[in-house]
Amino acid sequence: MKKITFEEFCDPAYRRSEQMKVKSEAVWVTFLELDGLLNLSKIARDYSANRNPGSARRFKV
Repeated sequence: MKKITFEEFCDPAYRRSEQMKVKSEAVWVTFLELDGLLNLSKIARDYSANRNPGSARRFKV
């Protein structure tokens, strides 16, 4: 693993490009950048319903 320089650490574009290489971090970056545009409650309900179809109720929004 390459050790990053201080300049790379301070560069938001570099950090974002590195985070987008890992799926879980890419999801975090996406949610962070789309804050206010996504209905996170609906996404959470849909995710829960898809993971546990018998235990979660479906809501129409």
